[in-house]
Amino acid sequence: MDKKRGRLSITDHFELSQAGSFESIVIAPADTRQEGNDAIITTEHAHIRIQPSPGTRIRAIEACTYKDHQGKKDTVQRIRLASDQDSASGSLSYTVLID
Repeated sequence: MDKKRGRLSITDHFELSQAGSFESIVIAPADTRQEGNDAIITTEHAHIRIQPSPGTRIRAIEACTYKDHQGKKDTVQRIRLASDQDSASGSLSYTVLID
């Protein structure tokens, strides 16, 4: 974490019993879009970039609907990050940048 520069790096390590795909999920507000290889999250207070590291990519950004604490329908985006290749072990990593 580099608080002064507005950066947070995240790495998920995995080990599977056989080679396969592995995903890491980031839940984001509804106003999230893909821009090139990155995901852009825009809020009232910040512009946030999810930047996959080499070997990691955004597989999809999907809208997910749910009922909030008051029972009202709401929507978030699910950012699905995956490794470039199926493997029995490895890691996924990405950096969160606040512009």
